[in-house]
Amino acid sequence: MDKNIVLVRETDGRHGGIDMNEFFTQVPPELMPVFRENIAIPWYREPAFRSVSVSSIVKACELGDPMSQDMARLNSLNTKLQRIHRRAEVDITCIDVIDSFSCAMKVVFLIAGFAQFKS
Repeated sequence: MDKNIVLVRETDGRHGGIDMNEFFTQVPPELMPVFRENIAIPWYREPAFRSVSVSSIVKACELGDPMSQDMARLNSLNTKLQRIHRRAEVDITCIDVIDSFSCAMKVVFLIAGFAQFKS
């Protein structure tokens, strides 16, 4: 299996951060190739720089940006809802949308409805 190795190094001495040259003296010889082939991403705790560290880690992990992905999904859903609303001859409700597009939400509403009647 191909796995990405992402090295993150602490930069704050209060949390164990040390100089990279000193760090390399502590790395076992059999692991040195890993450290030569991968750049260690510096971890900055200061809020002004933390987002850069997090973005670098996400990019190195090839995860993508979850916020961008969520925004793309929301925009896509908004476009679909606008099309539905334009085509509807009468006003539609959220229940109509759920009924048309989301089997999972139908189950949630069904279970919630039964739970409400039991109490």
